[in-house]
Amino acid sequence: MKTVYLDCASGISGDMTIAAFLDAQLITPKSLLNELRKLRLPATYSLKKVRKNGFQATQFQVKENKGKRIPATYRDIKQLLARSHLEKATKRNADAILLALGKAEATAHGISIESVHFHEVGAVDSIADIVGAAHCFASAKATIYCSRVNVGGGMTRIQHGSMNVPAPATAELLKSFECYSHGNHELTTPTGAAILHALTQQAVMPPMKLLKTGKGAGTLTWEEPNLLRVYYGEVRNQWLEDSVLVIEASVDDMNPEYLPLSMEKLMKAGALDAFVQPIGMKKGRMGIKLTALCALESREKVMEAFFRNTTTIGLRYYVAQRGKLYRRKEDIGIGGGKLKGKRSWMFGEEGNVKPEYNEVKKQLNKKRPDVRK
Repeated sequence: MKTVYLDCASGISGDMTIAAFLDAQLITPKSLLNELRKLRLPATYSLKKVRKNGFQATQFQVKENKGKRIPATYRDIKQLLARSHLEKATKRNADAILLALGKAEATAHGISIESVHFHEVGAVDSIADIVGAAHCFASAKATIYCSRVNVGGGMTRIQHGSMNVPAPATAELLKSFECYSHGNHELTTPTGAAILHALTQQAVMPPMKLLKTGKGAGTLTWEEPNLLRVYYGEVRNQWLEDSVLVIEASVDDMNPEYLPLSMEKLMKAGALDAFVQPIGMKKGRMGIKLTALCALESREKVMEAFFRNTTTIGLRYYVAQRGKLYRRKEDIGIGGGKLKGKRSWMFGEEGNVKPEYNEVKKQLNKKRPDVRK
């Protein structure tokens, strides 16, 4: 399955996205410009090779031609897209990005989406970035995933003055995405966040046969390269594979009342999972097999937790291969409220979503003291 992976270690914006796809030759300049010209925007488009901290990359820029009114409201831009002769897939993607951005701005300002005025986002270059990125994704004909998102740091200038990074709309769009702050500039723009929200899923980089790579340059110059890197390849498996250490103890002389605490101690020591199985021991006594799974580097701490919190005097351990679904933490809307949960999926599928047990338990204790009701 063809897959595109976006590395957002230096954030993401609309122009960086377009430049990265062009640099990876996932789209041709001719195809991009033909699509953008259908909008009839008062703009000039430029494409050039630049160097960022020693690395060559592609930079895409839009220069506004003065003299023509620029659509600035959600309604204006929506009508502009509707009147255009964009390709169906491009128009569908652009509508999704615009809707995500409109909803985020409406939430941030406490107004209806029809009343949203995009300010900077309504400028010609941002409209071109939305449609250009939409066309890139449509042309790639691949499943799109992204890494953790670096939002940057410091302050950014917006219509209403200065604001801490990330901007309110950016933060709204990145809900349920794993983000972090590094640097002293705005690295992820509202348009970039809207692209991720509307058209990608977040995951670790999958094992893939790498076919193409590209680097899209932003406009910032600082101590780290301001680049969005894109990887295009073929995913052989629809799930992740890794190695895990299995540590086991067989015990027949331990008070079973202590087992929950022992398992809790194992988890705190770094176990990924812990479970108990009933077994028959060599002298005919009933016993239990306590098993913990952990990362290879957690072996010593988890083994110490076994010895300190069980009656075992010996352990078995071995490396096992495992397959696991992609997953991410997500807020789940249930009964008018939200519960913390987890979404898991195979590549190319929507997957399943499930609330965390402790979240459900908390709600039941509040609303249903009797579980059977």
